[in-house]
Parts: sequence; C-alpha cells; structure tokens
Amino acid sequence: MNGKVYSRLELIGRGGSSKVYKVMDENGRVYALKKVNLKGADDLSIEGYLNEINLLKKLQGNDRIIRLLDSEIGYVGGYILMVSEKKESSLFVRIF
Repeated sequence: MNGKVYSRLELIGRGGSSKVYKVMDENGRVYALKKVNLKGADDLSIEGYLNEINLLKKLQGNDRIIRLLDSEIGYVGGYILMVSEKKESSLFVRIF
C-alpha cells in the first residue's frame, strides 16, 4: 500500500462492502487495515467513504479518535484501503 508492506494476520471485522484486518508492518507494529470493495457501489456511497478519509485526516491529533496512518484509493481495481492504529475498543473495527 503506497509502497509499504503489511502482512495480514487475521480478519477482525466485516460489513456489507468492507472488511477489517489486523495487519503487521515490516517493523512488527500492528495496525487495522480496512478494505472497502467499491465494485457495484454508487457515487453517493463512494463519496461517503472519501468523506470518511477526509474527516479522519481533519481529526488527527484528537486522542479520542483513532489515527488514520495511510489510505489508498484504487479506482481501477475498485477498492479503498485505510490503515489506522489498532485499539481493542476501536470504533473503526467494531462498526465494520
């Protein structure tokens, strides 16, 4: 993802069009990776996912909000990837 390598460890959540995985980077740090499948999604849904990324970026620094570390939009492949810090009680993981 954007030149960084993550190893998928396990599936920790899923929803209608997305899955959340526990992943590890090359330095052994653990994160949550949300993969959204855009195939068949309408423009309004895609806009909602893009707004989610923008909102998380704007809220950086708030200790009550998980930190979005990276994101990637694959328009050709039909996906969005978002890597965030992983907390056991993370709303990012629970709602998807």
